[in-house]
Amino acid sequence: MKLTFGKYKGTEARKLLFDDPAYVRWLLGESGASGGMLAAQKEFTRLIAALDKKPFAGDCAGGCKQPATRASAYANSPTLFSWCDDCDPYSKGALPGKLRTVRTYADAERHVNLTAEGHRATLKAIIRELAMEKGMAKRFTASALAAFLP
Repeated sequence: MKLTFGKYKGTEARKLLFDDPAYVRWLLGESGASGGMLAAQKEFTRLIAALDKKPFAGDCAGGCKQPATRASAYANSPTLFSWCDDCDPYSKGALPGKLRTVRTYADAERHVNLTAEGHRATLKAIIRELAMEKGMAKRFTASALAAFLP
């Protein structure tokens, strides 16, 4: 779906989800939406739910060869490390209390809001990193996005 309003008129929703998640956050927070804005809210909600349902694609960073089920992020960083449910993210030397668990789009947003003051570039980076941990190609092309989030 392409947006039909505003500064991103004509932009594919899938692309915008990863190019400007701060705008998506603002849009989803708008109450009383109608028309194109309401349609965009529904599409972003659908896309986020589809991303959240995707399993992690890689192995655990703990070296156990189990499939990853979650990721950890260090305070003020968009870099994610994937873990199985059995391995301890702190086992690689992180300082106690400095890691946040990230499984979903909302977890990634919460991490950036709490540790990076909602920094837009950090939010974009962690959302993209989460998608890649869940199997998205490194290049966020229109065809790759359509294959990843149908």
